[in-house]
Amino acid sequence: MRKKYMEAFSIIAESPADIVHCDDNVNAAVTSPQLFERFLLPYYNDATKILHKAGKLFEAHMNGKLRALKDLIAKTDIDIIEAFTPPPMGDLHVREARESWREKAILVNFPGSVWHLGEETIRKVTIDILRETAPGDGFLIGVTEWIPESVKATG
Repeated sequence: MRKKYMEAFSIIAESPADIVHCDDNVNAAVTSPQLFERFLLPYYNDATKILHKAGKLFEAHMNGKLRALKDLIAKTDIDIIEAFTPPPMGDLHVREARESWREKAILVNFPGSVWHLGEETIRKVTIDILRETAPGDGFLIGVTEWIPESVKATG
């Protein structure tokens, strides 16, 4: 199976895409550090080697609980961690991720559970996330989850 994946990455490397997204949905609640190190670390680095040779960036979807995988993720050659979810839904703060993954861009998924905690909490969590990202390079905050109508209505 791994051989087929690498063949697929070789084909993708010939495409006009600048960034290749891998929708793995990695989360330590499902993927133990032992499994990550044995299977995902070499997979990511082999895929990234193929893509980098073609001038492409590699992006992986990793959200939820990542603290147990933090050091292993740092060992990958992945360029972009997409959907990184800070507390209260995730277990790793943006500041810690940025310190561990200095060479990686981080696309932060605003924690969906915060939408239900009121406008003041939404504002506070947003400001806290932005403060943790300073100076702000290699960072994007977004929403990958559903936003309740009541929050949309408040603007």
